[in-house]
Amino acid sequence: MNPKPKGVPGSYFVGLGIFSEPLTVVDDKRDGFQGGFPIAFEIVDNVILSENRPLNIRCEYVILLNGELRLGEGHYYLSERAEQVLNAGTMGIENGRIIHLDNWSGHYQPDKVDVINAKNFFEQNQLTDDIFVTFIPFK
Repeated sequence: MNPKPKGVPGSYFVGLGIFSEPLTVVDDKRDGFQGGFPIAFEIVDNVILSENRPLNIRCEYVILLNGELRLGEGHYYLSERAEQVLNAGTMGIENGRIIHLDNWSGHYQPDKVDVINAKNFFEQNQLTDDIFVTFIPFK
């Protein structure tokens, strides 16, 4: 059985108000839950660490309504089947810093504004030096 996902609490972050409108799970995706796995991580001195080492991975992320950031695989799993989240997508992390961000989440389908908000949020929280953003249209 997969462990319950957990991440970095929203109290760690500044600028959560940038996500003015939550994303709602797309109706036809509610039954598409296939599981996933969380990544245990922490943020120390603006570096994303796992097992006390800078993280190097491409993974999915969600930001819950309470501001908690979760990393791993399976947006719907990471959100614990939440009807709404602040943001979701995929990121690339190198040496503990976010280097790539996109809006890929079939369950929540963030739009262009949402991925730009995520970029600005991660920059404001100093988790990136230079971030490359990709927008993926869903329709």
